[in-house]
Amino acid sequence: MKFLCASCERQAAASSFRVEGDRLWLTCAHCGAEGTLELAGNSTPEPRPSASPPAPAAPSAPPSKPPADPPANSAARVIPLRAVEDAVQLAAEAAASDDPFAVPADRCPKCIGVRRPESETCPHCGLTFVNFRPEEVLPSAEVAEAFRTALAAWDDESRHEALVRLARERGELAAVGRLYRIRSVVAPMDPIAQRGREEILRRATAAGEALRGARTAAPGRIPLWQIVAAAIMLIGALMALALMVRQLA
Repeated sequence: MKFLCASCERQAAASSFRVEGDRLWLTCAHCGAEGTLELAGNSTPEPRPSASPPAPAAPSAPPSKPPADPPANSAARVIPLRAVEDAVQLAAEAAASDDPFAVPADRCPKCIGVRRPESETCPHCGLTFVNFRPEEVLPSAEVAEAFRTALAAWDDESRHEALVRLARERGELAAVGRLYRIRSVVAPMDPIAQRGREEILRRATAAGEALRGARTAAPGRIPLWQIVAAAIMLIGALMALALMVRQLA
């Protein structure tokens, strides 16, 4: 299975995978970085009624005590509202800044991986930092404006949906995935940025699988090696014919 690696920004095969809880972790065969996707929860089937005859009715029990309050640690499964509020505020500040897509200094400007101060190249994507050209990774003006619009109202799902739809139509899912990763670095507790990255990975993986299936099912396509072999055989036959004509002459 192939997926869009957010570290090296390539459509790469998964060298390994593992499932932890409700998340699927994929390891990029190219750079070794891990990506994660959220799995759909499995619904628990309702128990079937017993086929045995009903037991005799028990004597009525005294009124039970009111149910106890849920344990305090049950709130750990819920995303704190404060994290969302902080993420929305930071995104709005970025939308109003001169460069909302600025990469932190301790990160690779291409793949947003951790950058070592003494290193001249990125250990994740292989970029030589002095050769970096920002125009190679920045999105088009239309997609950049759509992302800035989403930043201005970071908790508005409709803006994120419009952004992903535009990026898919223009073939810029990798560029938008990189921008979501920048937000995850700037605000590590941002659940909206994490959800955006997962959606980009899901869309890119689905698109890659569909393209591979279309290529496999395409009828009448002749492999390139067969065309080359036929051309070599034809040239050899013409040379042999020319040699025979010279000998007869």
